[in-house]
Amino acid sequence: MAASKKREQNFSFKNEQRYLARKQREEQTEKTKEIMKEEISCILEGKKLHFLGQIFLSFL
Repeated sequence: MAASKKREQNFSFKNEQRYLARKQREEQTEKTKEIMKEEISCILEGKKLHFLGQIFLSFL
């Protein structure tokens, strides 16, 4: 009986650990997505400014 209870607690602990690990991975994925969005936005903004700069320089 005690072994069964111990096994049950161990199983519950492992499930909780898996859940926490999955939740942590999901949070990290969201952070990474946000960082990538910011970086892409900056790159696109830089290209837009570069393009506008080229147009401006062509008039000089």
